[in-house]
Amino acid sequence: MGTTVGLYPVIDMDLQKLSHRHDAIAEWLVCNPDKTQRDCAAFFKYTEPWMSQLIHSDMFQALYVKLCEERQVLAVHSVSAKMSAAAALALDRTIERLEAGAKPTDRFLTDTTNGLLDKLGYGKPEAPTQTHQHLHLTADDLRDAANRARVANTSGA
Repeated sequence: MGTTVGLYPVIDMDLQKLSHRHDAIAEWLVCNPDKTQRDCAAFFKYTEPWMSQLIHSDMFQALYVKLCEERQVLAVHSVSAKMSAAAALALDRTIERLEAGAKPTDRFLTDTTNGLLDKLGYGKPEAPTQTHQHLHLTADDLRDAANRARVANTSGA
């Protein structure tokens, strides 16, 4: 039996090309930024799981973002926009609970905050600094080093 989400089977949404229906859905999303994915599914009479998989497919996202750019509107139905909204909501709820006197564990606060901010590109560790050394050696220095290495190898063997 295939994978399911709730009562719905998961459809393997590997789009090869977009149809006029996909174009209409993208247009609807651009024209209705205040509506939900559920509203879109109901409008077009598709199931929510099918609509979700379509909207989050790479090919559809490319079409949707292109339409938003052409019309100079914010792409609110993009995955990154949803992640930002979810992170903001989770942070707001965490703040509300703290202000109300809730006592979450330090680990919960740290894990939640770091996880959300890392996904948004914040709080990443700095790249390790690299040390560069420039040595200026003469041919005599190299010959002397090679001789020392030979002596060390013969006496230590």
